[in-house]
Amino acid sequence: MEKATPIMFIGTELDIWDTLSMDKKDDIFDVPNIKKMSQTHSKHLFPKDDTTNSFTNTAIYCKEAR
Repeated sequence: MEKATPIMFIGTELDIWDTLSMDKKDDIFDVPNIKKMSQTHSKHLFPKDDTTNSFTNTAIYCKEAR
């Protein structure tokens, strides 16, 4: 994400990163392309599965078609 904004990103919801306990506390939205992606891509949450923690807080970010 340092060089370009992806067309699609599948991973942990961007808002969750600030709540994680990490040694280095950086604001994920200080990375220009992450901030841009959060503003220009639609977010679709993975369905919740109560039988497992797999894919908890996972989302698909898609760039909107022009």
